[in-house]
Amino acid sequence: AITYTAVLFLLSLVPMAGPTGELSLRIGLTPGVQNILHIPLYGLLAVLWLRVANGHTAHKNKQILLVLSGGCVFGVANELVQAFVPGRYADLQDVLLNVVGLVMGVVFFMWVERMKSSFLRDVVCGRIPKHS
Repeated sequence: AITYTAVLFLLSLVPMAGPTGELSLRIGLTPGVQNILHIPLYGLLAVLWLRVANGHTAHKNKQILLVLSGGCVFGVANELVQAFVPGRYADLQDVLLNVVGLVMGVVFFMWVERMKSSFLRDVVCGRIPKHS
């Protein structure tokens, strides 16, 4: 989670160049694609942070609140830092896309956790159908 967070932050420090705003690394991402990428990138951030939080507190609501609030602070700080990177700027739309990604990541994580616990409950109770 720490490594991914650092990589996500470092990616936001890449200067933009050219009239269409492609990354100066020449990987050819248009601004529209970059904007949409906020959702899965921050979704994965939420999942990784929830995995860490899962081992430190038993209260799911606290975990979710911690991840959503921490993710929002990280996203806003990340945007503010971009205001000082050549060719980049702080954008409210990016912050909103970050939040959408965080929420989707939390929903996905909770769904996976529910599926895992349901499966484990079925195994323990012997409700898994046997294949012939």
